[in-house]
Amino acid sequence: MKTKSIVLAITAALVAVSTPQIFAEDATASTPAAPAALATEAKPEKAKAKGEKFSGSITAIDKAAGTLTVKDGAGAEKVLSTTGETKYRRGESKAAKLEEYAVGEEVNGKYEDKAGKLEVLALRFGPKPVKKAE
Repeated sequence: MKTKSIVLAITAALVAVSTPQIFAEDATASTPAAPAALATEAKPEKAKAKGEKFSGSITAIDKAAGTLTVKDGAGAEKVLSTTGETKYRRGESKAAKLEEYAVGEEVNGKYEDKAGKLEVLALRFGPKPVKKAE
């Protein structure tokens, strides 16, 4: 009987010591503080990939102005502007430059609309890659 009382007292003391403070220092606060264990389990939200996707064939290139016109499968054309931040690729991994592209080539990539100007984030020359079956 004494052993059970001692075990119970020790358990109660350990729970009291290890329990995080529930109430904020300000007694008027209406929400209790979050336990440390729960706070560390929260995962940061995955950042959404920015930019709109596009694909089609090049109908015009102005290398001096850094622009290209791309016609999509529906026949709509977009004038896209490249920047110093634009990333170019040929195929899956070979780095490329705007000067290497020609009218009629297939391209795909992502752009951002900045005050009506469509700025290319990434540009890949060649047909749209086929996703591998897993």
